[in-house]
Amino acid sequence: MIRSLAVLVEKSTKGSKSRRMTSSLIMKPWPKAMVESYGDYREEEFLEKHIGGPLYEHQRNLPRLPVLQVQDTLAKLVPTVLPLASSSSSSSSQFLDCTKSFQEQSISLQRRLMTRAMEKYKDSSWLQHWWNVLGYLSVRDSVVINVSYFFHLADDSSLAVNKKQILRSASILHAVAKHRKGICS
Repeated sequence: MIRSLAVLVEKSTKGSKSRRMTSSLIMKPWPKAMVESYGDYREEEFLEKHIGGPLYEHQRNLPRLPVLQVQDTLAKLVPTVLPLASSSSSSSSQFLDCTKSFQEQSISLQRRLMTRAMEKYKDSSWLQHWWNVLGYLSVRDSVVINVSYFFHLADDSSLAVNKKQILRSASILHAVAKHRKGICS
């Protein structure tokens, strides 16, 4: 089903100038009724191609997230943590001993992480699957509000000033109920 959607692109008021631009956008039907995500964006690449446009245009050309060396990380960590250690020199030396032993223990973990980055995720980020599953898909908090930096409730200038909060709340609840009805039916 193809729907036409009128989008308010920009409304600004500066002094006496008021500008309103609208455009008509044809929304293509989704290629699947439902897409279940397991955290690997590469499996959902068809959605990026379906949406098209400039948003995902250079996705494949972005630089990959590097795998930092443990020694470099510890070199930055030690000067940061030592001032927080208790005043006794024994706690400082104990912390330094732990960092030395960690360097030795981390060799196999570092090797496994490098293998993950070079083989399994050579065309993506080695962190993306963990980030998506642990940060979004397995979290049961209100992820949209607490995690998503794309989510923003902008002011709706079409509402009456004295009843803005009530009308806005009713509008959001109506949209959520309509969306739920569409999902559950």
